[in-house]
Amino acid sequence: MDEADYGRPGQGDFIWVEGIHAAIKSGPTIPVKNLTRKLTIVAHHGLSDRQVDVYLAGGLINWKKARL
Repeated sequence: MDEADYGRPGQGDFIWVEGIHAAIKSGPTIPVKNLTRKLTIVAHHGLSDRQVDVYLAGGLINWKKARL
């Protein structure tokens, strides 16, 4: 997220992240829509490859089960 974007979302704003699984799979940038203010902000996640795998598996237990 650019520094200028930090002040854009406000309390009470409706935020929408469409296709979060696909967005996380494709890289560290995630488009986040602010439905209240009708704008889109590009956020960046700092997840490791393992954390992405755990998230996409539906949690740590599911991720661990898939590896047994």
